[in-house]
Amino acid sequence: GEWIESELSNHSTWVDIIKINYRIAELTIYLPNFNHKLLYKQLSKHPTNRLISNLITYQRIIKIQSILKSFHLIDPQLYINGYSNIWLAKAPEASRGISMKLFYKIEEIFDYEKGMNGRIIQKYIENPLLTTNLSTNYSYKFDIRIWVLILSVDPLVSYIYPTVYGRKCCISYDLNVKNLSNE
Repeated sequence: GEWIESELSNHSTWVDIIKINYRIAELTIYLPNFNHKLLYKQLSKHPTNRLISNLITYQRIIKIQSILKSFHLIDPQLYINGYSNIWLAKAPEASRGISMKLFYKIEEIFDYEKGMNGRIIQKYIENPLLTTNLSTNYSYKFDIRIWVLILSVDPLVSYIYPTVYGRKCCISYDLNVKNLSNE
């Protein structure tokens, strides 16, 4: 809607969230730990021209911080999505990672889509909820599946299958990009 667009920028066109500059997104890692006293201490050591430059930089950081806070209004899952922009394409009938392909740019998905026949595209959850083995301190991914059949939405008529299906990965979780490949 209009209120989101005007809150994020003065531009008349909406900026695609997928194309947000990586460096701006990277700032969210450092902003919660930003030390204002340290900044003022550093500014007092610089000549006037550097002081002005640093104040402008500081103002930009504050503006970026407010913009990044607004992203949570648009994308409530921003935290679990992470910063590597990893996307998965997989065949609907495949399982266990078979015929799965990784993408890091939306343009790559569009190029790949031209040759696809019924693929599922989904954002890779980079910050999943993990279980931790207390003796080894390793963390593992897990998932719980519940099947729900919705017969009608008005009025809502649904059935939940009584058996819950759960899985736990036997390899510790590692988001290191070197370990993620299309091989």
